[in-house]
Amino acid sequence: MRDPSAGLVRRLVALGRIPMLAGLPPEALTTLVKTAEEVTVRRGDRLEPRPEAIRFLPGGATAELEHPSRGAAAHTPELIPWLADEPPPTDLVALEDGVAIEVSTAAMAAAIRKEFGVFLALAGSLARQLIDVQQVPGAARAVFGAMERPLRPPEAHVDLAARVGYLRAAVPSVREHVACLFQLARQSAELRADDGVELWRRGDVPDHALLVLQGRVRTRTPGAIDLRAGPAVVLGALDGLARQPRWYTAVAEGSLVALELPIESLLDVLEDEERLARALLKTLAKGLLAAWRGLDANEGDGR
Repeated sequence: MRDPSAGLVRRLVALGRIPMLAGLPPEALTTLVKTAEEVTVRRGDRLEPRPEAIRFLPGGATAELEHPSRGAAAHTPELIPWLADEPPPTDLVALEDGVAIEVSTAAMAAAIRKEFGVFLALAGSLARQLIDVQQVPGAARAVFGAMERPLRPPEAHVDLAARVGYLRAAVPSVREHVACLFQLARQSAELRADDGVELWRRGDVPDHALLVLQGRVRTRTPGAIDLRAGPAVVLGALDGLARQPRWYTAVAEGSLVALELPIESLLDVLEDEERLARALLKTLAKGLLAAWRGLDANEGDGR
């Protein structure tokens, strides 16, 4: 049952309290709220997805989810699948009386397209959730392992053309954006490090990411299993998107060759190319859903 008397201020306050939306620019959040609809739900109601809308659960209308306590997903069960271009959950059931707020997918897409601050807020939230979930060993292995692929061994010097080639091979979402590839390649720096060299420490400011070309990087996190990332893996970008300190110490393993990519340069490219920014949101959302599935599988196996 739709509530026609739902007020703009009430919806604005409600959506502003949702973790994934809290960082949105005020103007963008207000625009979304003006197009939103408030829907009353009752305990036991099955919340069927609507293809043209994204449902938010700001409070009261908590739903029974496969992973109800993981990050912002409890409040945004449909946003992350929508960003990932995957089907929304079909098994949501309201656990108590409350109100859900529905925002049209067209309005959300327009907000991402028109306001870079919306991208930054959503990407930052997804990055923070991915960082949290990667600190669980099973999920972290799945995320790193899925990205590794063999790359052509680098020459004695990685020139501009070679950098473009490596970026194109390692980051599929950038392949069609030739100007972006050259911009990133020009602003990157070649890094060579011997075995055991510390690349950064937990708690450092994340001012750059690393694209591994040859060798491996061992990541050390207190209380967790060391992980190893090899060729084609980009390390450190999540920290930059999340705008929070490094969450692990990175050490070269073997003879390492990599490209250093300044975070600010990456953000400049994303701001100039909306399609690329949208593709990155999709990649982050898919990675988060895959990590959650990995955790669910491990828990199901009793690991």
